[in-house]
Amino acid sequence: MKKILIIDDDPEIRNLVSDFLLRENIDTDPAENGADGMELFSKNTDYDLVILDIMLPDISGTEICKKIRESSSIPIIMLTARNEDIDKILGLEIGADDYLTKPFNPHELAARIKAIFRRKELDRSDKGKSVLKLRLGKEGTGIKQRIALEIDLNSRIVRAGGKEVKLTNREYQLLVYLADNKGIVISRDSLLQNIWGFDFYGQSRTIDVHIKQLRKKLGDPNGVFIETIWSAGYRLNYTNE
Repeated sequence: MKKILIIDDDPEIRNLVSDFLLRENIDTDPAENGADGMELFSKNTDYDLVILDIMLPDISGTEICKKIRESSSIPIIMLTARNEDIDKILGLEIGADDYLTKPFNPHELAARIKAIFRRKELDRSDKGKSVLKLRLGKEGTGIKQRIALEIDLNSRIVRAGGKEVKLTNREYQLLVYLADNKGIVISRDSLLQNIWGFDFYGQSRTIDVHIKQLRKKLGDPNGVFIETIWSAGYRLNYTNE
């Protein structure tokens, strides 16, 4: 049975989510504030996912997300009561895998959780593969804008220019998918289907935020390695040199 940590100060939300997920054969631990949530997280190593409210009475959800990311790549779904892009984008930039705006349908939450679990199972099925190596860059961009990329599909360690790059689950999945389709323009719809596994309002913006973070971590602020093809999608550029 999968196990999820729920950190939310609203008892109705905690009870609703716990009861619904139990029917989906998913166990839960509820926490009514950030301090209790962090204590539970530090004492338990068997959680498969964290559901985290942004607005908590003691510690903000964004701060908790940052603390978790210092030591763990566990999937995190953030909840926000405000339908504002800034909340969602901030959560994604600090390492959250997904977000939901309150009030939400528990069926949608369950669908997103299952999509994350399916993606993790697919990742585990790739254990027989070894290291994917590419030299990122684009003809005519200059030697300074080329870099060796290594993706160890067994350990999930990514190195760019010989240095390890710390990626979130979604960032890693996006990079591997782009690398598997190197040189090909991948539409946002294809990324939604293959990485997230379902569609929901505003998710195209989610992809853009993750691409922005990937570029930043790869030292590619101008989009040379991961190029935006306007009105079409994204392409990972590589060279054989």
